[in-house]
Amino acid sequence: MSIKRTIVVGGIVGSLVLGGILTASLSGGVVGVSSTNEQQAESVKSTTGRIIAEIHDYYNGAVGYGNINVYKPSYKKDNETVKEYNAAWKTFTGEGTRNGKYFTLTKQVNEAIAATDNVTLRKDLELANELLLFAKKGRSADALIQLHRVFHDLDVHVNGADEDVYGVTFTGSGSNYIDEYLDEHFVSRDVFN
Repeated sequence: MSIKRTIVVGGIVGSLVLGGILTASLSGGVVGVSSTNEQQAESVKSTTGRIIAEIHDYYNGAVGYGNINVYKPSYKKDNETVKEYNAAWKTFTGEGTRNGKYFTLTKQVNEAIAATDNVTLRKDLELANELLLFAKKGRSADALIQLHRVFHDLDVHVNGADEDVYGVTFTGSGSNYIDEYLDEHFVSRDVFN
């Protein structure tokens, strides 16, 4: 059986064949390995799955265990909590910079979109990007909660995490909940359509 591999490294493009079995190409700036047929599909799944798991883990920490409270306007009770609220949102949004968590998450989601051909999964990830923008523009704690639910469900459906689901994704659940949520809550959503 012949296995063909593509390896991406540093800005050099080239090929290498070892014993007529392995083909390597160099291009890009990122080291990655993908192979043809089933192995390529597994590589894409592992890239997308890894990103989904990382984002799910981030949201577990950001919104889980009561941590969401710092993002809620009701959290602002005195000068100290107002500072914490503003600092939390500044960290998320990056306020005028490209250093906020929003930009990191958007980049990761776009990488996951690029790594999958699954139309349903792409739809969920594209909706997650819209939800990220809504959370950023509206300082919406509820949107952060919804993002956690999206990545929780995707982690279960894509990576086989052994947990119950919220049922908010097209992937696995066939739900258009997030699409409807954005239509209802994100007034400027028509910018995307």
